[in-house]
Amino acid sequence: MTYLILGDGFFDGRSVGKKLIKLQVLKTETNSPCTFKDSILRNSTLAVGYVLWVIPWIGWLFMMLILAVEAILILGSRDGKRLGDEIAGTVVLET
Repeated sequence: MTYLILGDGFFDGRSVGKKLIKLQVLKTETNSPCTFKDSILRNSTLAVGYVLWVIPWIGWLFMMLILAVEAILILGSRDGKRLGDEIAGTVVLET
């Protein structure tokens, strides 16, 4: 859970997976790499879903709702931003 929340703050805005596939999380205002604070904000929606996942039915439905909202926002956004990106003011770009 800790890595899920903080992962994008490592390696100049790259988690290990993003570093391998040459993606980077940047702050949209300054085009600077994502900080740990931004990573926490960006991944908080998924973290809440994972925490609630242990509650039968309610947690499962909540996680499915979060994933559905994330998918709808990604498909409907010009920039391909998900809910976490909108909250943190970040964007994922190829490097």
